[in-house]
Amino acid sequence: MAQQTPFLPLYRALVENAQDVLGVIDLAGQIRYLNPAARLWGRGRAEQLIDQPLQSLCHPQDQRILASWLQGFQRVHERQVCELRLGPDQRWRRVQLSGVRIREDESSEVIVISGHDVTLEVDASRALKASEKRYHGAFDYSPIGKALLAADGQVVEANRSLAEMLGCWVSELLGSNLFARVGGDAHDQLLQDVTALIGRHDDVRERELSFQRVDGQVLWLLINLAPIWRDDGELEHFIAQVQDITARRQAEQNLRESNADLLRSNEELKRFAFLASHDLREPLRGIGGSVQLIARRYKDALGESGHELAQQAVSGVKRMQALLDDLVAYAEQMRGGELERRTVSVSAVIDEVRQQLDASIRAQGADITTTDLPSILADPEQIRQIFVQLIDNALKFARPQVPPQVHISARWQRGLWEFCVADNGIGIAPEHHQQIFEVFRRLDPDTAGTGMGLATVRKIIERHGGTIRVESSAGDGARFRFTLPPE
Repeated sequence: MAQQTPFLPLYRALVENAQDVLGVIDLAGQIRYLNPAARLWGRGRAEQLIDQPLQSLCHPQDQRILASWLQGFQRVHERQVCELRLGPDQRWRRVQLSGVRIREDESSEVIVISGHDVTLEVDASRALKASEKRYHGAFDYSPIGKALLAADGQVVEANRSLAEMLGCWVSELLGSNLFARVGGDAHDQLLQDVTALIGRHDDVRERELSFQRVDGQVLWLLINLAPIWRDDGELEHFIAQVQDITARRQAEQNLRESNADLLRSNEELKRFAFLASHDLREPLRGIGGSVQLIARRYKDALGESGHELAQQAVSGVKRMQALLDDLVAYAEQMRGGELERRTVSVSAVIDEVRQQLDASIRAQGADITTTDLPSILADPEQIRQIFVQLIDNALKFARPQVPPQVHISARWQRGLWEFCVADNGIGIAPEHHQQIFEVFRRLDPDTAGTGMGLATVRKIIERHGGTIRVESSAGDGARFRFTLPPE
């Protein structure tokens, strides 16, 4: 059948340029006319759909909907509306299809149809529902307490976590004033935050508040408030997020108390070490002097074995005195106090150390070399102690029959000077790299020393704001690297 358009030119223009599909079908669903907008229902022009059944364009799962819709036109002027999927395979469009049965002439009746494409609207509606579902899921089951508040603090929505936190039911929270539930100074502080947000001084306000539940339990809460503004610039809601930080606050309090106890204990320990070492020095000097006097005065009576015992006693006293000297030096570092910082030429310090250790250097044929050493801002006496200890250790732990070689260098790294004292000695096994910096730690009991030197060196460097480490392996020498601030 040829396409018929029994309309006046004006109506024809309106129909053929309409965005919605307009057309005519017979009572069985056979297409008699469709306007150009129907191209979305087929694979080509609308004319190609003429004489095809509307059922051929319908999604298989929507055929019953279409059949029921067609059967609904029982009388002239009967109107029917349905929603179904129409279009070519795999490119279905969701269409709101409406129609009215009219008499074309005395012997023929048809259905005038209008199809409005609601695909985007339906997709948007579904996406919105899915988004709302995700939002409510995230809101309701969040471990953080959440609430939507009116401008005056009235609870519009609240989740379970907030209700459990405050010791009540969600139904009890709804309609109540969250701000009013916070009492005392915390209430005034919270109102200050609200005022700041309303005045647009901040986008978000966060505060830690003390809160007493109905059962009397006192909590510490972290409350985060953020405003939601209407298009006209007026405040619509607050979003409140509430976290129970009681455990964290208690842990912080416990840590503060522990730190205070530790500081007090450290001060007592430092004072004890300092006083004990000073009080022990005098008796030791007396013992050493007495033993030496006995050895000289009664040399013949003591005999060779007695004289040897006396010398052992004197050696023991000297070792004890050395230990006390090192203990005093370490206690001085533990006591802290102000460092006498001034510009120090490290090259000049190394020259002083060479002179101080000259006897050992000559006796062992050691070679002490340097490369481009800078000036730094530090306590000169303590810097001297660092290099005395490290170079003296290199001499003590030299390989047998091998003249010690010690090289001191420096490089600029990350805003600090990194110094390196490298030697060709017996080296240090990796498992001992941390132990050597501990108090009274001696890896070789037969080697002279008190086990305090490197511990004191580490304390000096740490007080200057630096760190120290060792790179070494057994038999491969050692490289002590430490950092100090620049001039």
